[in-house]
Amino acid sequence: MRGGFIALWLEAVLFRLLGLNARAAAIFHHLLNLHQCVSCARHYAALAVQRGMRAEAALALEQLVQWAPQDVDAWFELGCVRDDLGHKHDAGEAFRQAARLQPDEERGWYALARMHMDLGEFAYAITPLRRVRELMPLSPLPLYLMGLCQQRCGNEAAVREAVRRLVEIDPLRAAQLIEETGNERLRCLLPPA
Repeated sequence: MRGGFIALWLEAVLFRLLGLNARAAAIFHHLLNLHQCVSCARHYAALAVQRGMRAEAALALEQLVQWAPQDVDAWFELGCVRDDLGHKHDAGEAFRQAARLQPDEERGWYALARMHMDLGEFAYAITPLRRVRELMPLSPLPLYLMGLCQQRCGNEAAVREAVRRLVEIDPLRAAQLIEETGNERLRCLLPPA
C-alpha cells in the first residue's frame, strides 16, 4: 500500500514539474482523500490557488492546519485564501494564529492589522501595527497605518505623534498622512520645502 502511495505521489510531483497541473492536482486530491498527507495537502492547495480554485484551496489548507497545527506558512496561506474568498473574520483568525506561532515575523501581524482595517475595526488594528513597528522600526508603513487608524478612532494626539515620527523617517509619507487625515494643522510638523 505504501509503495503505491509513494509511486502516485512521485507521479503527481513529476506532473507538477512538467506543468501538467490538472493531472497533478487530481492525483494529489485523490491521495489527500485516502491519506492524511501533509505534503499532498500543501501541493493540492498550491495548485488549487494557481488554478483559481480558492474554495478547494481553503479546504485543503484547513485540513493541513488540522494535521500540522504548528505550520505557520499554512496558517498564513489559509488567511490569504479566506481573505480572497471574502471571509474576513476567518482570515483574521488564521492570521492571528500565524502571528502567535511566529511572533518575530511581521507578515502575520501586518496581515492581521490589514484585516481589522478592512473590517473597519481600526482600534483592533493598532496593536498588531505596534508589533510590526517593533519588528520594522525603520519602515514608514506601520507608522502611516497607525496614524490612519488613530485618526479613525478620533485620537488626534496619536496622529500628531505618528506624523512627528514619520517626518524623521519619511517626510513624504508624513505629508501623505496629513493629506489623508485632512488635518492641515499638522503641516507645521513637516520640514520646510
